Amino acid sequence: MLPVVGSAVLPLTTREKNVRTAFLLIGIPWVALFVGRAWTDIGRITLYSVGDDWHMYQSAAYRIFLNGYWIQGGSPTFYFQPLYRWVAGTLHVLFGDSSVGETYWDAACLLAAALTCFAIVKRLSGFRWAAVAAALTLVTFTISPIWHLIGRGLSEITGVGWMSLAALFLMRARCGRPTAALVAGACAVMMFYTRLNHLLLAGFLLAWLLPVRAASGWTDLWSGVRRARRAPAAIYVITIATGVTLFAAHTWWYAGRFSVVYGTSFAVQQTGLRLTTIGSPAVWSKIGEALGAQLSMREPPAFDPRSMLVVAGAVLSLLALAQVPYLNRLPASLALVTIGAVAGSFFAHTHEYPGRMSVHVVPFAVGMSVCALSRLFRGRTHDNVRPVGTAPFIATYG
Repeated sequence: MLPVVGSAVLPLTTREKNVRTAFLLIGIPWVALFVGRAWTDIGRITLYSVGDDWHMYQSAAYRIFLNGYWIQGGSPTFYFQPLYRWVAGTLHVLFGDSSVGETYWDAACLLAAALTCFAIVKRLSGFRWAAVAAALTLVTFTISPIWHLIGRGLSEITGVGWMSLAALFLMRARCGRPTAALVAGACAVMMFYTRLNHLLLAGFLLAWLLPVRAASGWTDLWSGVRRARRAPAAIYVITIATGVTLFAAHTWWYAGRFSVVYGTSFAVQQTGLRLTTIGSPAVWSKIGEALGAQLSMREPPAFDPRSMLVVAGAVLSLLALAQVPYLNRLPASLALVTIGAVAGSFFAHTHEYPGRMSVHVVPFAVGMSVCALSRLFRGRTHDNVRPVGTAPFIATYG
């Protein structure tokens, strides 16, 4: 992946500094890597270990596509995450019995996350820093435990793909496009259906309707909120509310309970945080373990240099929103979404498959780390950065 990072210093004209060029420089080597990795899987039958998540998704997909449980989803309730079973079935219809299709799909979803990081950072710090951020996002996916999830037939990476589409369409909806807001809401619903713990994140994604360079300082943040368009936000929220209601209705129809969490794994994975337990040391110990595992990308949590950009991005986001001087000039939208990506750990955590709860945090946290780093070299990051925003923010990035 080092050549991919080095592509950020290639000489390019202003016209070439766009997402298409980023895909050519970063995306094609990434895709080629996984075409080569999955080459030996072509034409082979994949045997799934019995009883784990991998096998359960395949079993549910079999019941849906071959036994006709299209609406039920293979089980009355979703102890194992819902949407991925339909995704797995579709991939096997297209690619056969091997898992090569799941490898290609996961690689594409992670690339979508990296290009989303590119689109965000480009608006803040210019093309070259954006290319660095996208490349470092893929590097983090590659050298961390997340690497072992690619092609395993789990749902987390698919959720990140839907998350990336939701973020990109919300950034388009910021200009007042109702269709983009509707599509963003639909993608956020798919993200929630893929990983139920992403429901909080779906709300935090609304931050992409703020001016992208609005700073985290209270004055600038409030000004950004006042300038944000209300119609796209309303369309997005109504779409998500509709999706959540339909999910609860599905549970009621097949299990007799109008609930989002009934029959899911939330009962065994929750931290126990409630208004009545907010002062409980045992609860906060579970939350601390969940946050530590999510940011370190390890189970149990432990220091790992491979997670430095993720930890730095989360800490910078927290300090920016806490109004720490100088750091509160960092972009509010990126800080809010990064915090939103870890908010689910306050309520639930799973110990299986290290890195699975960290996948959706990586692109935003790495983006925040690179944006903060670009401030140290702001005199060199004038390409494609327009002086938009409040005066303190212009002084920082202009």
